[in-house]
Amino acid sequence: MKIEIIKSDRKTLAIQVRDGRAYVRAPYNMDDRIIQNFINEKSDWIAKNINRYEKLNFEFKDESLRVFGDIKEVEYVPSVRLSLEESEDQIIIYYPSNVSHQKIEKYVETYFKKQLVEKLDRMLDHYSSLLNLDVPEYKVRKYKRLHGRCSANHELAFNTYLYHESVEFIEYVVLHECAHRIEFNHSHRFYAIIERHMPDYKQRIKKQRNQNL
Repeated sequence: MKIEIIKSDRKTLAIQVRDGRAYVRAPYNMDDRIIQNFINEKSDWIAKNINRYEKLNFEFKDESLRVFGDIKEVEYVPSVRLSLEESEDQIIIYYPSNVSHQKIEKYVETYFKKQLVEKLDRMLDHYSSLLNLDVPEYKVRKYKRLHGRCSANHELAFNTYLYHESVEFIEYVVLHECAHRIEFNHSHRFYAIIERHMPDYKQRIKKQRNQNL
């Protein structure tokens, strides 16, 4: 288990698991033996959270894929043409032997991106109406960390990899970005808009964070 130690002018030790890797942050002058003892004490916690990490996107030969909050088993079947079948708990990918892994991965990503766009269209119609806003145009693109964004010009964009998340969390992201067209900040007024139209938004955020530890 690889752990990166980052020293700074902080006063205490802290552990962070991000993108499937562990980072220990320590004061500049702290003895390395103290840091190592701290790591040893937290080793079970570190291992647990690294094992729970789930990468974004899909890679050929992955055994499972999280789609709109549900973990689905992936089966690969040689075939004459590239196609995909989806059921409640399984994804079957049919692929010709002469098709590259990259093309298969792009095909799967495009398949679920299309489903995401259909959901975003409905949600944007709904929440724009609730907030008395025009339905905005938007883009779906890949971000490493952002779920969505609203520019200073009120242009919206959403992360392609939202297709991993539950529908209820995607709804929160849509409302969040729509609310930024009224309050371009994270002030009390901004969150009052969120809470008025989605009283359980904090629970949705917490559930999503717990799922992605």
